[in-house]
Amino acid sequence: MLQKMHKYKEFAGLHIPDHVFEDIYTTSSDPYGYTHRDYERQKRSVTLAALSRDRYMNAFEIGCSIGVLTGLL
Repeated sequence: MLQKMHKYKEFAGLHIPDHVFEDIYTTSSDPYGYTHRDYERQKRSVTLAALSRDRYMNAFEIGCSIGVLTGLL
């Protein structure tokens, strides 16, 4: 996963040291509260409701963090 993030941050012209992401995800499996924050649940519900199909065979979620929305697609 970190190798993919490195590729994309280079593409976007960002210069964020790898240890920043490693530290964030080493201390917590859900550092941003995607699985338990009401705001995140509501945002996922609205996003899913806006899609034309219930399920997708392939998905690319930029900045997916731990992949909560991607898993629902």
